[in-house]
Amino acid sequence: MDQLELMKNVYLLYHLSRLRSGDQQVLFIGAYGSRPSALRAIDRLRYLPGFKRSPKLRDHRTDHGNGFNVNRVRLGKENWAEGFNA
Repeated sequence: MDQLELMKNVYLLYHLSRLRSGDQQVLFIGAYGSRPSALRAIDRLRYLPGFKRSPKLRDHRTDHGNGFNVNRVRLGKENWAEGFNA
């Protein structure tokens, strides 16, 4: 059994920023095996062009501004299993 099969969760790292047009740009950065690994990636990226305008970690439940976002995703579990309203 390989390491990926042992993992139950992955941590998806995104960077969100509001464009001049008002649209939101969402950049998928990567998937990590732990939250600390995703946070270390933020530390490496936060001062690079583009990211340094909004280098903070957002709380996606309360903060709808610009910055990094880490979402925990359970492997093998479907999201939106009951659908959604458009």
